[in-house]
Amino acid sequence: MTKPLALLALLAFAPALLHAQADEQLRQAISRYEQLEIERARALFDQVISVTTPFPVTEAQRVVAYKYLGAILATLNRRDTAITFFLAAIGRDPLVDLDRSFGEQERQVFQEARGRTFRIGMRPIVRDTLDPRSERTNFTIASTHNGLVRVELVSTFDDSRITLFEGDVDGPRDIPFNGLSPRGGGLIPRGAYDLVVTGQSRTRAQQSDSTSRLIEISWDRTALEDTIAAFGPNDILPTRHPPSVATRDLLIGVGIAAGAIISANLVGQADLEGRTSLASGVAVVAVGSGLYAFLHRRNHPEIPENIVENAARQQRRATANARIMTRNTARIDATKIIIRPLGQ
Repeated sequence: MTKPLALLALLAFAPALLHAQADEQLRQAISRYEQLEIERARALFDQVISVTTPFPVTEAQRVVAYKYLGAILATLNRRDTAITFFLAAIGRDPLVDLDRSFGEQERQVFQEARGRTFRIGMRPIVRDTLDPRSERTNFTIASTHNGLVRVELVSTFDDSRITLFEGDVDGPRDIPFNGLSPRGGGLIPRGAYDLVVTGQSRTRAQQSDSTSRLIEISWDRTALEDTIAAFGPNDILPTRHPPSVATRDLLIGVGIAAGAIISANLVGQADLEGRTSLASGVAVVAVGSGLYAFLHRRNHPEIPENIVENAARQQRRATANARIMTRNTARIDATKIIIRPLGQ
């Protein structure tokens, strides 16, 4: 590898290497603490939080150093200074805690520090996919001491709010979430939300705190089918004869009668004697038939065969839509919720 390439590679990995130095410093300091080499451990932790430290230090690394420095000072019976360091750790991460590996004296001082300030914290959100019918994830929150806490999803689109939890919290607490609205009505709408945690101390007047994380909620669902639209004018057969049909039948009868009479009058040969009376009979029958047809059409304009066919078409369409709706319901029921953190 040429020197320029080697230099570029070194620059690319330099931030990770420098952060690894801080991790190594903390590892050594914790090891010294556990071996009761208190002063040596204290010097190493002091170097991590010093403004003159030769390597970059993350907030999480500072929290570890402040926590252990508080524990060291509590061991040395420097209670007030220990509380100061514990408060520095809590201020950066309200979820910080002392486990059973620390002594009772250190944990008592730490609890006193927690009682002096009210802070709200929340663990980072991880991407997850849930089946709302059987699965859930937990949003982990914490308060430094007992307080009334509310957890809400606030839409970034219209500021609408969905309350996920409201009650007392003292220390860490898991808030279960399955993607369903606590108010009922099915799945929480898709979109970007602020997961907002607000709290008010129960023991220290006028002390409150809040924190939030931006998340996106989306749905994993097979596309829904569109139902077949209602019948339009061109999709059904006419079910009634128009009034003009009755008039037409009457005019046909009158026309036939008129034709018979005219024919009888125009043909006057002797050998056609008797045709006039026959024409009159035809005319009477034609007019009567036309009048009957007119009255029947007016009183019974329905077209039975078209009515039957339209009902069959409606039934076929209703059956198809019912099947589509059944498939859509199954797809909605199988919808999965995707939670994705934004900006973490």
